Amino acid sequence: MSLLSSDFDGLLDEDFDVYRRECWSSNLHNLGRMKTKEKVVSLAKSLENIFAGSELKLGASSEIPSVWNGREVQDQWAYYLRNETAQRTLQPVLQRRLDLASRVSAPADHFKHLFFGVRLSEDAIGVGLRLSRYASIDVANLPGKAETDLQGLTNTLKDLPEDITLDGSAVSADGLLKASHELLTGEREWVDIARRIHRDDALNAGVQLAELLGDVAHALCPLMEYILWSAENDHVGVQEEISTFAQQTEDRNAAQKAEQERKAEAAAERAEKARERTSSKVAAEDAWRRMQAQRRAEKATPSPPSDSTQSEKARRRPSRAPAAEASNGRTSKGTSNGQRTDASKAKRPSAQKGPKKSAASRKAKGPAPTFEVGQVCQLTRGLFAGKTGEVVGSDKAGYYTVKVGVLEVNMSAYDIQIAD
Repeated sequence: MSLLSSDFDGLLDEDFDVYRRECWSSNLHNLGRMKTKEKVVSLAKSLENIFAGSELKLGASSEIPSVWNGREVQDQWAYYLRNETAQRTLQPVLQRRLDLASRVSAPADHFKHLFFGVRLSEDAIGVGLRLSRYASIDVANLPGKAETDLQGLTNTLKDLPEDITLDGSAVSADGLLKASHELLTGEREWVDIARRIHRDDALNAGVQLAELLGDVAHALCPLMEYILWSAENDHVGVQEEISTFAQQTEDRNAAQKAEQERKAEAAAERAEKARERTSSKVAAEDAWRRMQAQRRAEKATPSPPSDSTQSEKARRRPSRAPAAEASNGRTSKGTSNGQRTDASKAKRPSAQKGPKKSAASRKAKGPAPTFEVGQVCQLTRGLFAGKTGEVVGSDKAGYYTVKVGVLEVNMSAYDIQIAD
């Protein structure tokens, strides 16, 4: 929101005083310069109808000391120059034509383009065209056009009022072309084609000052159109540079896009291979776990005897019928108790004869083997069956702690044996 009304109501002495030399670097005068800036901008706004329809925008210089103005506010500017779109179009060409030192010396936009401005300093108001040596495109476009249309430049200048001057003298084609050449060679910093209104005259004019500025703007518009570069007013080949730069930018963007797509495809291929390796590893580990589980189940559960084994055992098992008949016979014949006992003892082994017992059952009937600490042994049962280990201790009778690799397992004495 503006501090003051945008309507111009005349200038005061204090508007000029804040631009005295002793005030240039002082922040104490920022508020006073801010108020003056509002008045200068409102003066420039009164010229909007003159520049309507052109690719120009209204801007203003800073009223605060900063790195952009060398930490000195010597004057206050309000100006019309190319809008953002037109500036972006010329930016690549300007970057090529200006070295790094020049770009650092001219950071502000109004240094790089021809503009129509209103300038308020300690003792006067200036209004007119200003061209900097950093505005290389517009500076070069003036002599370029004059080579083919010098008469047009002469006709444009002959109608200028006498109070609009170049370096204090009437504006002429020769003088303007000489000044532009000095800009190109770096012999001068600025070219001003302007009317200078003394401080007292500006104070006395009051609100009529806006009309005076409007007369100057009307007189200088044809000259501004003659100098200002555009696609239709190109006499330095800038349009070709812009097209070349646009094509280079398009090619560079296409190359970057292709490179990004190539990297994305390579990344996707690497990710797919990684997924395949992971899937193979997971499948292998799953198969290994199933195999180990099956082995543990087979070791924990003894296999049932086959049909042929059962048939063989049944064939070998003696029939009980003779024993029954003998019993009946003994009962009927009245055999003695001694005879029955002998018969029972004779037949008992055959009656109790059954399947062979396991090795573990046979071992359990005998004393458990003993081992010494440090003795190398081999495990015969369990997860580490077939592995060789070392006896490292015994927690209780019949059980030993065996170290297999880095692991220690508690094993029954019947499940280990002396290693070969």
